[in-house]
Amino acid sequence: MTSRNAHPDWLVGPPDESYRPPRELARVSLGLPLLPWGGSLNFNYTRVEQYTGRNENTVGSSYSQNLFKAVNLFVTVYADLTDRRRYGIFAGISMSLGYRRHASLGGRVDDDGPSGSVSFTQSDNGEVGSISYALRAEAGERDYQEAWAAYRSPIARFQGSVRHDDGRMRATAQMDGTIVGAGGGVFFADRVQDSFAIVKTNAPGVMVMRENRDVGRSNKDGAVLVTDLSGYNSNRISIDPSDLPLDMDVTEAGKVVVPRSGAGVVVDFSVRRVSDAAIVAFVDTAGKPIPAGTQAVVNGQDGSPVLIGYGGEAFISGLQSHNTAIVMLKGGLTCEASFDFAPAAGQQVNLGEVVCR
Repeated sequence: MTSRNAHPDWLVGPPDESYRPPRELARVSLGLPLLPWGGSLNFNYTRVEQYTGRNENTVGSSYSQNLFKAVNLFVTVYADLTDRRRYGIFAGISMSLGYRRHASLGGRVDDDGPSGSVSFTQSDNGEVGSISYALRAEAGERDYQEAWAAYRSPIARFQGSVRHDDGRMRATAQMDGTIVGAGGGVFFADRVQDSFAIVKTNAPGVMVMRENRDVGRSNKDGAVLVTDLSGYNSNRISIDPSDLPLDMDVTEAGKVVVPRSGAGVVVDFSVRRVSDAAIVAFVDTAGKPIPAGTQAVVNGQDGSPVLIGYGGEAFISGLQSHNTAIVMLKGGLTCEASFDFAPAAGQQVNLGEVVCR
């Protein structure tokens, strides 16, 4: 039950009452679930008093029922107790036709006469490449037919429509998107609803993800605009390291950012080109791979030793033109391996087998 009164100052305005709020609005509603059929029944009463003194007293009732898993039936009736000429009844069915597709069929009888309508729609899932459309038609007091379709591209959402209404034809076209100049570049993308991020990967074609969902690949400059961040909340942004060139490395493939609402942030993954790294397969004098889990120190470097994996292979960075590795075997024994290295741009250098003596 609700009741509202308009302040007298709100009632000052043009003489046309459509510009002014009602002086008083009161509503009473009662809803009843119809178990075990799964339907619902609702009764309502609304009283409206206009500033001119004209009153409206409307009673109504609605009923809805799930007929099948994806089909819903609904019926609504209403009548104005003040003006008996104002009444109406509307009934129809709505159907789910699979992922994002819906259809509805309805009919109405009111003081303007009978009419019927039909519609078929596919909704937008909000992802790049999404296609949505709708077909609608109504016959009766007002005849019209309408069709529209939309496509969500990486740079904008494009929509076109055609409508035939009372013998007149109208067509529209619309493009809705965002232009952002930030992070050292200019980006075209879908509409920014809240916050955004400029993600830098320093390499083209790298897939960028938000909350593990693909949002786009970096451009030729190694950057991409992410438009669907939530302001003042944690947003996890990550990249797919497998998309990086073989001679590039990233220490952290995921970051969490908290942008301000309506603002942007720059997320730099500090991807660097590794020109001093190679894969080396250590073997003993009999040609057998050094066991996995064995550690090696290369060129006497500080920090963590290199861990040897299956097949005796190890990924080693910080290499020089000539290198020496001390491999720490079981029982406190060691062996020494020497090898030369030369970088190859854009390629992962694999030196093959190196004997540890």
